[in-house]
Amino acid sequence: MTNAEHRHLRLLLAHYRELDDPARVAVDAHLLTCADCRLALAAYAEHEALLLRSLPARAPSPRLAAGLHRQLTPRHLGVPWYRRLGSELVFAAGVALLVLTFMGVIRLQQQRPQITAGTATPVSIVAPAASATPIASITTAPSALVSPTPAAAQTPAATPGTPAPTWPWLVYTLDTNNSRSLYTARVDGSDTRLLHRWPTRLPGAPALSLDGRWLAYGLDGLWLLPLNGEAALNLLPPDRVNGQVTALAWAPDSLALALVIQRPNGTYQVTIVRLQADLPTDNFSFDQGYPRLLGWNADANTVLVLLSANEQEDSSGQIQALTPGQPVASQPYLYEAGPNWRLHAPTLGPRGRSAYYLADSPQGASVLVRQDLSSGRQTIALSATLPIESYVLAPDEDYVMYTVAADKRTARVTDVRLLAFASGKPSALTALPGAGARLLTWSPAIPNALDAWVLWEPALDTTGNAGQPLHLLRPSDQVSTTLSLPVSALYVAGWRTAPPPAAPAADETNFDAVLASLDRALAESDGPGLAHWLTDQGWVSCTYGQPCDQGPRTTAAGLATLLRALNGSQARIEAQRLPVNPPDFQPPGEATVLVRRQTNAGASDSLHLYLHRRADNTWRVVGALLDIPYYDAPALADVRAAPAAFAGREVVMTGAYLTSAAGDLPADAPRLGQWVLRDSSGASVWVRNASADLTQGLLDGSEVQVFGLLKMEQGWPFLEVRFVQALPAAGS
Repeated sequence: MTNAEHRHLRLLLAHYRELDDPARVAVDAHLLTCADCRLALAAYAEHEALLLRSLPARAPSPRLAAGLHRQLTPRHLGVPWYRRLGSELVFAAGVALLVLTFMGVIRLQQQRPQITAGTATPVSIVAPAASATPIASITTAPSALVSPTPAAAQTPAATPGTPAPTWPWLVYTLDTNNSRSLYTARVDGSDTRLLHRWPTRLPGAPALSLDGRWLAYGLDGLWLLPLNGEAALNLLPPDRVNGQVTALAWAPDSLALALVIQRPNGTYQVTIVRLQADLPTDNFSFDQGYPRLLGWNADANTVLVLLSANEQEDSSGQIQALTPGQPVASQPYLYEAGPNWRLHAPTLGPRGRSAYYLADSPQGASVLVRQDLSSGRQTIALSATLPIESYVLAPDEDYVMYTVAADKRTARVTDVRLLAFASGKPSALTALPGAGARLLTWSPAIPNALDAWVLWEPALDTTGNAGQPLHLLRPSDQVSTTLSLPVSALYVAGWRTAPPPAAPAADETNFDAVLASLDRALAESDGPGLAHWLTDQGWVSCTYGQPCDQGPRTTAAGLATLLRALNGSQARIEAQRLPVNPPDFQPPGEATVLVRRQTNAGASDSLHLYLHRRADNTWRVVGALLDIPYYDAPALADVRAAPAAFAGREVVMTGAYLTSAAGDLPADAPRLGQWVLRDSSGASVWVRNASADLTQGLLDGSEVQVFGLLKMEQGWPFLEVRFVQALPAAGS
């Protein structure tokens, strides 16, 4: 850089806040390599702060306008009155603007967060995100450091203007020391308990679904652990996984999983598993390089990975978009500012549209790079003159919290900063005890990002033991709480909320409540929600027209059967229970319910779910009869009127069993069966048994239900039935 270019950039420092985006980007890039200019910018900031502190604490007197008018307004000799009036109006508007400006500066000084000079430079934002909560809501008053006492004993006082403390969030953590224990705890420290223990070490960290229902993990295949205390499901056996699952990520709708699998030959593949349609999988092979799983895009149809040269190094490579049925799309993972930058800590933004990663300059400064996944464009989301050690993004991506390497101090602490992308102004938060503490995760917003919780972990001491328990910090008022779990090191699997008051859990002893929950799960193809109602003691699967598979089958097999049946269809439970096998509410009671399915092509068919009432009076689905043709049976009068329109249609019909021809059948009608069915429309039709005598023991005139095929011969319709069952007499 020439001396003239350096002088030009140095002059721009005095007008930093007024610079347009291109000029600010140029200045930011120069600040990363020029210590003198960083000191100059810090001096300008300190001078500005001193100037603001010297302003009066109240608005200027109203007489200021009159005094300025007398001193500054020239004589208007010879000027027409209408021109003088226009000039005075313009002047009055200018004075009013000046007064408003003074008032705004004073208010800015009252609300402005503290900026520590020399640690972070203002941010260059090319396309700022909309801010959900103004940065002014963050108090700059120092709060007490985290207390080592249990958080349940702490009752932080509500700060005026900030939301009252709330504690609805559950965090699930995994002991990474031996990778075999899963703990859950509320963020207030209560209800801390061991949720699950594995008998052996897991090859990769598990992942909690975004709806908080399932924990997915790899161990001899792919498993789903329901968080309601039930047994884990082996979703994919080892032969379908063909390797070790080293990383997992849930889709935003919690209905699909992305897996990184290390194959037996040492290469990798990324597999996408959807919890529907017989658990289909899409595989992407990587014979070279290490795919680091970033996550899913917002539409839940594409998985993003960072393909690095090896597992330990991620300073170069490609960001690849894996979409089933489409070619792999790639972007360079290389910071464009120059060579020899160290890239690390890549992550996918919570909105699924941008990738973020840290870039460290050879001189020791750091920037947080935002890379748009659609265009590949890179922007500087945050720049700091000191190395950024860790960062975490708010769920709405309006804020980022980060830690910087602090100067040597008597007390070992970690400096924490919070930056709102919309304003570009970082503010200092309460320092975290211990040098090298790292931020872990930001909880879902309650009700906005600044009222949520950020979980952080202290640095390990020199002996390798945890120096302090885990802690949580709420950015809005800097209230801290302690989370104590009996482990040495933790990995956060995810966050979960309790069921909302407006949506209570279904009463598992109430048949109608169970049907309503099943209906929702079927309509949404909600695999985890559906599996909750499946039995873990066996499963019977029958396909219409074929022998039943009596099992024993597992819950995972039952889930796969139902999801396969729901592939490409919209399903709902029929409001009226079928009289084929009426519910018996005396244990062991069983019931049969009808599920109607409407496919995308418009055709409809049905399936049966068999429900069993267990000894504890709770209901579970124990089997299914699949691929039953749609049987909204037409009236026999309609069939008689247009038999060709119904020929070949399988139906379930009810009516009276008659041993001889009814009076509505003409005498010259051909005899097309052994007996006659007359339905509620008063019309009748000949019935032919498809096998042996299916009517043995039936009384003439009794109500029956039949299952068969509508056919036509000699221009007349008849039924060929495969199943006949007597119905209970009315009132019995």
